[in-house]
Amino acid sequence: MSKLMSAILAIVLVLALAGVVNADDYQQQMTSIYQMLGRKEFDVAQAALAKILKTKPDDSLALNNLAYIMVAEKKCPGALELLKRAGNKAKGVKIHNEVTKIVAACPHIGLFTACQPKKDEANVADLEDVIKSNIATIQDMMKPLPK
Repeated sequence: MSKLMSAILAIVLVLALAGVVNADDYQQQMTSIYQMLGRKEFDVAQAALAKILKTKPDDSLALNNLAYIMVAEKKCPGALELLKRAGNKAKGVKIHNEVTKIVAACPHIGLFTACQPKKDEANVADLEDVIKSNIATIQDMMKPLPK
């Protein structure tokens, strides 16, 4: 995708989150954010996630994806706190189980996974399980190296 198209999508998403444009609701917003993460557009994705969390502070999917950005920026302790908060609200939340693109986009952080909302009944996973895995990954990353 060209930089111009990325910029246009980012502007539309920000306007949608601000209520100026009627985006195709939360699903569309979170899918767009997921795509931004795949393109490593962390600043735009972080701003969009912050707007979602302003109205839905316990949104477990948004918290997980914000933690993904923090891990990519090597801010593991803050990411761990977000994930613990997200884990308390993730029970029963279903996500689309297509994560290899995002994991591959940030290989230096191991198996930490950003997620997108459930699209349909195929390829469904539990966000709670993903968050538990992400917490374990961060905890392993934060362990001191053996001497």
